[in-house]
Amino acid sequence: MLTENRAPRHRPWSHAHLAFAAVLCLAPGARGQEAPALGLILVSTEAEASELRGRVAGGESFDTLARLHSRDASAPQGGYLGVLRIGDLRDAFRAALGGLESGAVSAVTPLDGGYALLRVYTDAEREWIRNREAGAAALRDGRYADADAAFDAALRGAEGLGPRDARLGVSLNDRAELGRLRGNLAEAADFYGRAVSAWDEALGPGHASTASSLGQMAEIRLALGDHAAAAAAFGRALDVRERVLGPGHSDVAATLNGLGLTRHLQGDYAGAREHFERALGIWESALGPDHANVASVLGNLAAVAMIESRHAEAERLVRRSLAIVEPALAPDHPEVTRKLEALAELRGLQGDWAEAARLYGQSLAAVWSAAPGRVDAFLDVVERFVDVLSLPFVGGAPGGAAARLDDAAASAALREDFYLAAGAILDSEGHAAERESILERAAARFPDSRPVRYGLAELDAGRGRIADALESLESAALLEGASPPLVTILKRRGDLLMEAGRLEAAGAAYVDASNVDPGSVAVRLALGNLHFRSNRFDAALAEFDEAARLDPGNPTVHYRAAETYVRMGRPAEAAAAAGRAVERDPDDRRAHYIRGRALMETGREAEGRQSLAVYARLEERSREENRRQLEISGIERDMRAAGAGGDLESAVGILEAGLERYPASYRLRLALGLVQSRAGLHRDSIRTLDSLIEDGLGDDAVVRKHLADAYRSVGDAAASERHDALFLRRILSELASALSR
Repeated sequence: MLTENRAPRHRPWSHAHLAFAAVLCLAPGARGQEAPALGLILVSTEAEASELRGRVAGGESFDTLARLHSRDASAPQGGYLGVLRIGDLRDAFRAALGGLESGAVSAVTPLDGGYALLRVYTDAEREWIRNREAGAAALRDGRYADADAAFDAALRGAEGLGPRDARLGVSLNDRAELGRLRGNLAEAADFYGRAVSAWDEALGPGHASTASSLGQMAEIRLALGDHAAAAAAFGRALDVRERVLGPGHSDVAATLNGLGLTRHLQGDYAGAREHFERALGIWESALGPDHANVASVLGNLAAVAMIESRHAEAERLVRRSLAIVEPALAPDHPEVTRKLEALAELRGLQGDWAEAARLYGQSLAAVWSAAPGRVDAFLDVVERFVDVLSLPFVGGAPGGAAARLDDAAASAALREDFYLAAGAILDSEGHAAERESILERAAARFPDSRPVRYGLAELDAGRGRIADALESLESAALLEGASPPLVTILKRRGDLLMEAGRLEAAGAAYVDASNVDPGSVAVRLALGNLHFRSNRFDAALAEFDEAARLDPGNPTVHYRAAETYVRMGRPAEAAAAAGRAVERDPDDRRAHYIRGRALMETGREAEGRQSLAVYARLEERSREENRRQLEISGIERDMRAAGAGGDLESAVGILEAGLERYPASYRLRLALGLVQSRAGLHRDSIRTLDSLIEDGLGDDAVVRKHLADAYRSVGDAAASERHDALFLRRILSELASALSR
């Protein structure tokens, strides 16, 4: 992440200009009723003012010329002063504006050692301002749909303001900012690029107005993986900022830092280091050696040193960075924990795995425990948790491990997020009872937690307790919290009501969700599905089309439209929509089937047969995978039965025979390694578990924990310490990933 990621800030138009005071100081008692919107250009000489007046009369944009030539503080806003009453102006300016029509420019008027031009804005320009200010207010309040409508109206207005008007760039930039905040990065990058092009045309290449948009566009291109475009945009922003702000400005350092990150991702580590070192020098000078930006770029330099195997230097840089942030931030702050984890990795790379494990444990406890100092108590919970995850592979009785986890959780000060992440992992591995237990403990400890209440609703829904699930969702909607968003809760309520056959109530819930977030693709799809189920195909199609407009790359929206066209008896449109679906997901066998049948129906038999052949291949692949999973499940069931009876030798034999048939099965190979260890065959277990990692079949917390235990059993302390540390690193990653799902 870049250290400085400053978005363009939308503010009400400022009236605090030097010339504003000079022009608008009241002549005592002078009050008029007219309130035009006024613009100002202030220059040093009468000749320059006269020349600019002639250019405006010739059709050039007053707004653009103000940005380029005015020395007044209003220049960055195109000279805009605000909506003012004529009676509030000095006599000279009332006279200059007397009889002046909308859109016209005043005569050259002396003003405090300079020469001014005043202009009365047209109705179209005032409408542009109103729309832009409405959009900015909506954006500040998070009302994205309202902001979208207002900014769109402003953009249409800007397009009609005349050639080379800089306000087109302003409106395009507003749309880009909205896209960025909504997470639509591709749209944002496009609008930023168009804003830069508009400003280049109006103001000339390299104007200061372009720097912010270039920087934002570069960061988005970087996030989208378009490193070449990011480097070009950062390079242009750097040229502008160095020229306008000077080479020692903090914004120049921010751009250098972004360019360094781009070079890093491109594999140009020498170039990255050069840019980071320049940024470091500027920030140390401009902001001081203990500033957060200095800490950030030190971390970036450490990453380069780590890649170049300069581990001691990387550790020195990380420790210096940590020394800056640790006193100022809470122990669980991401800037602190990321640096602890970087130190842990570096200690491991230098062979000190015991210290690496200590640092990983410190980071784990800081993030997931409410008592960060009680590292050992938290790590006991983690080990018991992995024991539960291991149960399907060792054939032991589930009750004991689950009870030990419950006891450990009861005595540890766990954070809400740990319960949620652990519950998500247990759910994904099929441990329904254990998930229920951990969520119930979370609900007792965090009764006002929206995500916990939502998790209980999902648990009830999975067990068919729809009434209880709906009650939990209603409770979750009333609780404070950003996650899950209200739109998700309302949409899920609609899903459950539809499952229960209460279509009218489901529709009301979906409408409520749509009102909360009109741009939700999931809600549009849900409404479309509801209309489809009710045979309201025109209404369904309208929702699927809107979903496709919002997210054209989503294959599901096109597939659902294709299904709807089939039911409407429109095979040509069905074939086209299904074609869009398979373009986005070539493995969607349902879309291939619809496309093939629709093409056949329209007389395009060769293409139709081809699509149906693809469908048949995909269908056979799916059936084969289902058969494979059933056979593997049967092998596991036989293994557990043998293990439960104490016949570990037979359990090993069953797994070895299964692996002859399915040598690439992660589950069978992991089970073999764990049963071998249970049988005391620790060296065999080590070979089996190591092969999982070496063959790329799996490298997770369960594998690393049991490798650490197996090496400990054979007396290899160094290898055991290494896998202990890597086990903790994997747990960090898996908990974070589960929480983000």
